[in-house]
Amino acid sequence: MRPIRIAIIGVLSLCLSICYSQRSPGRYSESLVCQGRTRTYILRIPKSYDHTKPVPLVIVLHGWGASGSLAEAYTGMGIESERGGFVTAFPNGLGEQKGWNAGFINLTGESKVDDVAFVDNLIAEVSKQVSIDSNRIYLVGHSNGAMLANFAGSRLASKLAAIASVAGTIGISKPQPKPDCGLNVLLIHGTKDEMVAYDKSSRALLRGIGAKQSAQWWSEVDGCSITKTKVNDSVETQTYLNPLTRKDVTLITLRGWGHSWPGGQSFVQQTGSTKPNCPIRAEELIWQFFKDHPRN
Repeated sequence: MRPIRIAIIGVLSLCLSICYSQRSPGRYSESLVCQGRTRTYILRIPKSYDHTKPVPLVIVLHGWGASGSLAEAYTGMGIESERGGFVTAFPNGLGEQKGWNAGFINLTGESKVDDVAFVDNLIAEVSKQVSIDSNRIYLVGHSNGAMLANFAGSRLASKLAAIASVAGTIGISKPQPKPDCGLNVLLIHGTKDEMVAYDKSSRALLRGIGAKQSAQWWSEVDGCSITKTKVNDSVETQTYLNPLTRKDVTLITLRGWGHSWPGGQSFVQQTGSTKPNCPIRAEELIWQFFKDHPRN
């Protein structure tokens, strides 16, 4: 029996090697077909990647009018992926000013685009090319991308470990549909956001459901019963916990902050400063939240 077992192990090892040998560490411009459309994305695989060890996947959704490459730069998530050893995908939205269909708002310029299906297909495609830990698949978005992160979080909750929303909302006049299961959620929003309103009293272009209401909605979805609040200078962190399911919804409120990504590489590149003009670096907090929250 031993030679047979050795042969089986050898075949399995060869299969694993073949399945995950298509991509070595590096940065790639990729595409896939979804709903008859060719969709594009940037794939980054960190230098530490070893195909025999499954790694987390973080999909980063840009804001309206941006792109995958711009999000890669201004969020700092590409650099963070090298530090953290996770794979990142930076997909492109559709339209002249690239945007997303987040269910309750469609900024693609096309009426029949299903961007949740695109995210789902992207997860499957990257998982064919790279050894991905299926319990550590994450979604983060900024602005219109954050709206899609929330919406896709509801539709794909069973496949995701956590989402992060930066300057987003869960709906305009009413919340998005509830998911079939709970999900870990991190929300980051500035009180002076001029594009997506922080709350009902805010002056902003889009006056949707506010940050605290969004956090409370997700906490109800997760059945959270414990609330903790911590205030540090201009940063307030409110955490909703469900000790039984270990689900966590966290809202980070940045007093006086606007719509731009908090911290990020764009500020460093533009000013030459080694410190962002914000008390936090969103990419660092997001990755820490994701690390702490595998799918359970």
